[in-house]
Amino acid sequence: MSAMLKEIRCADAGFDCGFLVRSHDTNEVVYTLRQHARRVHETEIERGVIEEKILVLPATRSAGT
Repeated sequence: MSAMLKEIRCADAGFDCGFLVRSHDTNEVVYTLRQHARRVHETEIERGVIEEKILVLPATRSAGT
């Protein structure tokens, strides 16, 4: 069984922005959104704020399994 897929949109953190991060790794989701916020919005987002808003997507089965 694979790790659950997580996602967050920049809009979930309060910005009018379509940026989306999706990964099985929570740390990667947090890091990527924080880097995006720094570069694009010139602001910091606390890790805890991001973690509260991450969606965990339901597992799907791959074709052939």
